[in-house]
Amino acid sequence: MPRIGADQIAHALVGMTYPAPRWQVVAWADYNGASFQLREAVRGLPEKIYVSFAEVVAAMRGLQ
Repeated sequence: MPRIGADQIAHALVGMTYPAPRWQVVAWADYNGASFQLREAVRGLPEKIYVSFAEVVAAMRGLQ
């Protein structure tokens, strides 16, 4: 899987408020029209509540 950059994640999650559960991160990426690759990566995030954008990025980097 090609690396997904923080700028791509930021674009997909722009406007989202934290804390946010995983389902909300997934829904927000879908709402903002994230690429298929990014949506699939977000769906692979661990089920938990993310307290910041940085935490989402760190979790996604752990998946790559």
